[in-house]
Amino acid sequence: MALKNDECISEFGKRIISLMTEKECDSPKMLATKLYDVGLVTVKSQGKDIYKRRDNAIGSIEKKIRVHIHSDGAGCLQGEFVLAYCKFFECSADYLFGFTDIKSPDIDVREICDRTGLSEKSVLNLTEQVDKEAKEYRTGVWSMILESPLYFKIPGEWLEAQKQAFIVAQNDVQFKTAAWELEQVSGPDRLDIQNDMEGYEERSQSGKAAMAGLLFNISRNMAGFIEQQIIYKAELFREKYEAEYAEKIRKRYRR
Repeated sequence: MALKNDECISEFGKRIISLMTEKECDSPKMLATKLYDVGLVTVKSQGKDIYKRRDNAIGSIEKKIRVHIHSDGAGCLQGEFVLAYCKFFECSADYLFGFTDIKSPDIDVREICDRTGLSEKSVLNLTEQVDKEAKEYRTGVWSMILESPLYFKIPGEWLEAQKQAFIVAQNDVQFKTAAWELEQVSGPDRLDIQNDMEGYEERSQSGKAAMAGLLFNISRNMAGFIEQQIIYKAELFREKYEAEYAEKIRKRYRR
């Protein structure tokens, strides 16, 4: 039987269910089966029928998993299950117990996240094992951006654009509500509501224009920076290529 990540389950249980979902385990029985089949949890079973022994073992593991999910904390976990969960879900014990939101068991990844404030995913992107040349190029590009004024400029403009988007959303809601209210009243009240609606619409349009301007500015600054770097690299290449090519042509006529 599958379990839902709802209010009836403790925070510790919800974390286990979240990890189960990532591993496509939709029930404690499925998780128990996988833990047993890969040898992360063992159960001593008696009997000659190996299939029945397997079913009994999985059933025993499933019961313990259900206890863990419904427990108020991690105190009910035996050491074998702590190790099994950490290995199967590829997480640290600190993450499993809720002491950190960094899932990776790699201490270096966690330290980088803590020191820089970067998300775990971004750090894993930077540290992932890929082709050396591709990795050097990626990190080189991001290093140039982080070293440039864009590091400070883009987040500020991004945040301001987001504020304008919130203003647009707020005034759109107010306009919609006022339109409904307009149908409910008559007399002088209608004029007041209509004036309010004009104000909401005006502020919404103003917010949209401001947001569009900020987004354009972000894209222009980013494109300008990239273009500048490309042109710089192209000039270095041109100088090197010109020297090599000129030497190649001269050798042809020295014969």
